[in-house]
Amino acid sequence: MSTYLINYQVGDIVDIKANAAMQRGMPHKYYHGRTGIVYNVTPRAVGVIIHKIVGNRYLEKVSRDSIGL
Repeated sequence: MSTYLINYQVGDIVDIKANAAMQRGMPHKYYHGRTGIVYNVTPRAVGVIIHKIVGNRYLEKVSRDSIGL
């Protein structure tokens, strides 16, 4: 219950954790346990930027994850 009561703000550093009880808006398995920065907040979801290693470089990946319905 406390997960839904947290007020997220742009710039917050968050850990992505998949909740198996809610499949809608679930992040891809690669992002489970990763840390990112919030760039967008909506009433039902949070947009997070994650840096992913691809080959020999870092790419900024965008993940839009639901926080509860």
